[in-house]
Amino acid sequence: LERKPEDAQAWQGIAGAYKQLGRTEEATRACERAIRAYEETLRSREDAWSWSCLGDLYDGAGRKEDAIRALERATALDPDALLARMKLRDLYEKAGRPDDAIALQRSQVQRHPDDALEWGSLGIQLARANRHEEAIEAYRRSLRIAPGDGDTWCSLGVALEAVDRKEE
Repeated sequence: LERKPEDAQAWQGIAGAYKQLGRTEEATRACERAIRAYEETLRSREDAWSWSCLGDLYDGAGRKEDAIRALERATALDPDALLARMKLRDLYEKAGRPDDAIALQRSQVQRHPDDALEWGSLGIQLARANRHEEAIEAYRRSLRIAPGDGDTWCSLGVALEAVDRKEE
């Protein structure tokens, strides 16, 4: 930090270290420095990684709506940014926005229709929203691609039971 005092990643790392040590006040200050540094970086160039890091920092600082906006920008710039998508999906769920979490996952299965993991993730999102019939279809799509996935078979069974289709 002596050579690059506004290094956003360095401040983010320091914030994480302080947090692990239980030094909350110092972690908060380092987090705020990292936020300012990422915000400054993004004024001159946009990249998904910086938006994703900023979203993570906003979330850690309790700024949930700012975190959602930053992660939405990260995933718009790079739809395959896995960590940003996962974090955004979680924040949507915590914010009581299951339809947004589902839409985010649907966009992934549209982009990767032969990816069993994406279909299974869609099934999970639908099941969490009590949309079990749709979840069943997503799980079945996943299993057509990867028939040996035991976790997906279990999830399918739970969804079938939820709609009283135990015989299947």
